[in-house]
Amino acid sequence: MRKLYIPIIAVFCVIIAGCASVHSFADISITDERNLAQKLIEDDFSAFSQFSKQFFSQRVSESFIPDKASFLNELENSFFTALPIDMSFSLDKVLVKGNKLAATFTWQKKVSLRVSNDLILKEGMGEMVYIKENNKWLIYQVREDSLFTF
Repeated sequence: MRKLYIPIIAVFCVIIAGCASVHSFADISITDERNLAQKLIEDDFSAFSQFSKQFFSQRVSESFIPDKASFLNELENSFFTALPIDMSFSLDKVLVKGNKLAATFTWQKKVSLRVSNDLILKEGMGEMVYIKENNKWLIYQVREDSLFTF
């Protein structure tokens, strides 16, 4: 009877060790995805803070949904209405499927109205979808409250 317990315990230990290894690999990729989303959003806000339509256009996919030109015009109007001063955000969820990454997040930003210099704090919940094209992550879609518009 005792000889039977040893192989069962050994098999059980192997199964547990295998599950632990799978779990740790999953954690690593989730962490990498979150770090990537964090960096993409921070870099996009930084680029927006020094807005140049030509430069920012390079950060947006040609297949942007619904329309790249309208999106860039909206950003330009927003930038010339209120100067972005500061932004903070908290990632809620990050999903990667194929060559797309979607990040949902809550955000706060401080802006200064260009006409009056009044400071305004805005808050929202948004989702950024990126697409990997030519080994570069580009903005593919902005959903909910846009971090960029005023």
